[in-house]
Amino acid sequence: MIRLVKNVDIDVKQWDLTIHLDPQALIYGLSWYLDIVAYGWDALVYDDYKAVMPLTSQLYKKFLPSVIRPYGTQQLGVFSREKVSSELLRAFLKNIPFKYLYKDLCLNAQNPIDNIRSGSLIPRTNLIIPLIGSNAEKIRARYSKNTKRNLAKAEKYPHQFFYNDAPDVLLRIFQNNKGKELSHLKERHYATLRQIMYVAIHRKTGYLITLYDEYNTAIAGLFFLEYRGRVILFFSATTEYGKETHALTLLIDHVLTQKAGLADVFDFEGSDIPGLRRFYEGFGAQEEIYYNWKKWF
Repeated sequence: MIRLVKNVDIDVKQWDLTIHLDPQALIYGLSWYLDIVAYGWDALVYDDYKAVMPLTSQLYKKFLPSVIRPYGTQQLGVFSREKVSSELLRAFLKNIPFKYLYKDLCLNAQNPIDNIRSGSLIPRTNLIIPLIGSNAEKIRARYSKNTKRNLAKAEKYPHQFFYNDAPDVLLRIFQNNKGKELSHLKERHYATLRQIMYVAIHRKTGYLITLYDEYNTAIAGLFFLEYRGRVILFFSATTEYGKETHALTLLIDHVLTQKAGLADVFDFEGSDIPGLRRFYEGFGAQEEIYYNWKKWF
């Protein structure tokens, strides 16, 4: 009962309703988001859109037809209007068309992997903070001593929050600083990030917060995606001065305390990078494991 549906034949309303009703309800699975990161994506559909899985095709090593997680997404996999069973997940994976010689997918955290026997499964770390029933005092009580100390330092500077910058401001900060160390990031990657942010703002599912110093210079910023109660820290950037003054600590604290009790989950969107993981865990974040599934043929 799982069928392949080509992009032009996908019922977008039914698709997005399935994503919306899924327990994980990740914004990455919405049709408009997939249109940006994997233009022309096809899908596997179970029954009358009771469960779905996007097929985000690429050419692996420039010549092998493959299904690969697109840049700009963390987790995809199977989304369902009901809880996904391990049998259903296995059936979806088996129904990926044979023409895709290589599969490199990040299943979402709600996909049960206990009965997957083919390919390899690599655990990936996501870090989240539950926000339901919380408040600013409870949120800050979870901070590590180091995070509290850095926050106290950051609050001594005369910095100002600003909510109306364009995403280009954030991308410019990143490219002029951390981006110089990341030669693998090309203009197409920045173009994808830019489009996601602008479209998310237009759809009222994204917003940007920047921090300015006393000379009216942008020193750091964060972009958030927010959908179905999940606040995702999608992109961040800081200058060297921003690092020195712990600007990102101040920005994250600002959003965490603002969203406490109003959203369900704060999602750091990672990370397996040790230094970044320690930074996020300093805010009291806890693990949410998802799996990277890889298979040839």
